[in-house]
Amino acid sequence: MITDTLKSCFIYFKINTYFKESFDFIKTLNENTPVGSYEIVPGLIAHVMEYETGETFQYGWEAHKKFIDIQYCLRGRERIQWTPLSPKLNPTIEYDSENDRTFFQGPGENTFIDTGKDIFALFFPNDAHAPQLCVENPEFIKKVVVKVPVNS
Repeated sequence: MITDTLKSCFIYFKINTYFKESFDFIKTLNENTPVGSYEIVPGLIAHVMEYETGETFQYGWEAHKKFIDIQYCLRGRERIQWTPLSPKLNPTIEYDSENDRTFFQGPGENTFIDTGKDIFALFFPNDAHAPQLCVENPEFIKKVVVKVPVNS
């Protein structure tokens, strides 16, 4: 897991060949960007979504195998809890290869990232995360999740 400001995103461009394109795309978005999926380049997809944050993430934890998530709020702020994948986490919904996700329940670290206001979060395949949490009070947010192929 990495969290930083958009101003410093260039530091991470060498980690993955798609990170530069991903952050360049994110910087073109704003709270008026329509909800939907966007192909940045072939194989690199961004999903712009809206929802209400709350006290808990209904699925517990989620993790991915084929993609790295870059998550950033375009409107509002979102708290995301992070924990490393471990045997303490038990799958509740087995791996869905079409949506590249597994959901888990179990105890995790009390590490929280507040995204928005220039702060992004990167989640790798060994990073279980629980999004959709409110920072102070529930709010209707707009965010982008860029799905970056691990093997790029």
